[in-house]
Amino acid sequence: MRRAARDTVHPLLAEVEKLIPRSAGQEFALFMWAGWLDAKLVELPPQQATDPVTGRRFAEHWSETNPRFRAAHAVASYLEREGVGPLRAGGTIYSDEREMLDAERDYWQPRLAVHFGAKLLQWALFDFGQGIPRVLVVLNPTARKQWLRALDMRATVDHEEFFHFQHGEGRRKMIERLAAAHCAGELPDYMLEFVDSLRTRTARTAS
Repeated sequence: MRRAARDTVHPLLAEVEKLIPRSAGQEFALFMWAGWLDAKLVELPPQQATDPVTGRRFAEHWSETNPRFRAAHAVASYLEREGVGPLRAGGTIYSDEREMLDAERDYWQPRLAVHFGAKLLQWALFDFGQGIPRVLVVLNPTARKQWLRALDMRATVDHEEFFHFQHGEGRRKMIERLAAAHCAGELPDYMLEFVDSLRTRTARTAS
């Protein structure tokens, strides 16, 4: 039986909130509220990848007894259902397929990145600002007896929106938008804790 979502957590994270750092959960909720992300929580299939290139790379990088080997194959099998592959092995998995951001400067990014561990969610969100349009986070990569679960996220705005939020004036503008929605009584309950934390940080800075 599923328990009810806490008001302070985005509904999508209600079942996995204990795995996710509070600050990462708040930033994820902010992007979801702003309409910058399309996300879903998925169970990964317990199968191995069928793409021979992906399989060879994984076998060369991890032993079969390594929990990461199982998690990597599970996420690869999930992505293969959509025709995504091959994938590169590593601390972060990337797709071979590229997203060309600036042909003149030959600047590109992989079209997909996969991170392992819920604690990396906030780090994974930075990928959107770098131009990677789809990012997955395997939340429980070392689990052996449970289904592996992943947060599958896609950007719905240009990467420059994320970049300016992370490195420029975008954060201030987002906070202004948030404050206006709060004054108008238009914020969902799960965003109220985020507003309270902003007020606390502002008060500390002022003092």
